Amino acid sequence: MLSEQELGGVDVHTRYTGHAHFVETGEARLIARARELLHWLPANHSAWPPVFESADDPERSVPQLEQLLPPDAQTPSDIRPLIQACADEQHFFEMQAEFAPNLVTGFASFGGQSVAVVANQSLHLSGAVDPAAARKYCRFLNFIASFNYPLISFLDVPGAMPALAAQQQGMLSTAAQIIHSLYHVRALKISLVVRRMFGGTYAMISPKSGEGDLLFAYPQAMIGVMSDAAMKQVLAQSAKGQQQLAAFAKTGLRLDDPLLAAASLYLDDIFEPAETRREIIRALQHFARKRVQHFPSKLQTNPPL
Repeated sequence: MLSEQELGGVDVHTRYTGHAHFVETGEARLIARARELLHWLPANHSAWPPVFESADDPERSVPQLEQLLPPDAQTPSDIRPLIQACADEQHFFEMQAEFAPNLVTGFASFGGQSVAVVANQSLHLSGAVDPAAARKYCRFLNFIASFNYPLISFLDVPGAMPALAAQQQGMLSTAAQIIHSLYHVRALKISLVVRRMFGGTYAMISPKSGEGDLLFAYPQAMIGVMSDAAMKQVLAQSAKGQQQLAAFAKTGLRLDDPLLAAASLYLDDIFEPAETRREIIRALQHFARKRVQHFPSKLQTNPPL
């Protein structure tokens, strides 16, 4: 016989269903958390997201990001300190922290402008997208689309979860839902490839696929169908592939080098991690008040995915 907590308790709805976004130990703390959430929201769907007073220098460099990113891209790394280091007053308001922890969602401000933030968390499942993370992502995208929120994405994703359980849970359909939800976010969409962007997530997670505005990358980022090492293994299996590898070696680039994406005009810029805060704020200022014309009075529904 299952107990009430086992059937529908806090742990069930924070970790497994995602129905509960926050858990607090007392009423006062819960009210404070609700007030903080309301602090980030506009008055209604037709109002712009709030702009705050901030004493944090918009031109501030973030040199500590070099230490936050491990040299080996396969080494798990917490993405939260990176987001916090770049945000105003180093503050990040996270939502649904316990549910699908391989994806981080929340709010921050850059140069006073409030923004929605999405990031892959490599501490869990290496940051791969599974059905739970996809549902969390879609739910958040639908929520922010209702309020004109600019979207900042920090990408570090090795691909979609290849496990049998993920496929049985409808990974393909949830991937399609992500692309659909991204398209309905009509405010400014900025993406930054922090480390990896491989496989189907190249189209699924990057807002460029949903009429995104800007895609940035760090010099050490890896972008492609698969990693440089994996692509070399595949090409080395045929004589033609070996010839292609020999010819490509003369360029001095990796097969997943961001310069290749930039050459194809897929990337808008490549910059050092220390410049992250400055570049995001400049982009927000340049595209300030972006709005697609001919919107209906109600931007879109907010389905409980």
